[in-house]
Amino acid sequence: MESSATSFRADPITRSEPSRATLSVHETARPSLKDARPFQRQSVLDRKTIRIGARVIDILGLCFLTLFAMSGLSGSFLDVPLGVAIPYLVLPIVTVWGMWSAGAYRFAFTERILDHLAKVLLGGGLSIAAIYGVSLIFDLGGSQLYLAGSLLVGGVTLTAAHAHHVSWMKHLIRNGSLSENVVIVGATD
Repeated sequence: MESSATSFRADPITRSEPSRATLSVHETARPSLKDARPFQRQSVLDRKTIRIGARVIDILGLCFLTLFAMSGLSGSFLDVPLGVAIPYLVLPIVTVWGMWSAGAYRFAFTERILDHLAKVLLGGGLSIAAIYGVSLIFDLGGSQLYLAGSLLVGGVTLTAAHAHHVSWMKHLIRNGSLSENVVIVGATD
């Protein structure tokens, strides 16, 4: 069988000795293991991870604040009536949604710190004001003074957390760990 494969491969011009049949596509330019490059290590710090991390930190912080505030209400935690607990329970969800709607989770490279904090105050402040307004209208949340203080502490906590988020982002940008992807086309001589 091997002799028949070599007999088909004679050089038509010189009629020389038949050579061994080869598959030129697969055997001539086959890369070796030396050419295999290791996977490039990608940084865990990218925009998407930081956005998700900011949301998770906000939700966990507001949930902790909610549990802390509800523990100060009369009775045990599970004995709190639903009408009293509703403003505290919707605080994390509504506030994070309001801040997301205001663009507080978009950490732009060129955004100033005060502009970002204005978005946080707009989204978080309007959400907290809406929760307090609904609780005033429908007489929810028990003591309105206690509810107002808890909501105010939540707003201050969010503002402080986002001030740290945005300053950390600026540090990463200046450090070079997080930078814009810039492609310069035609910059060669």
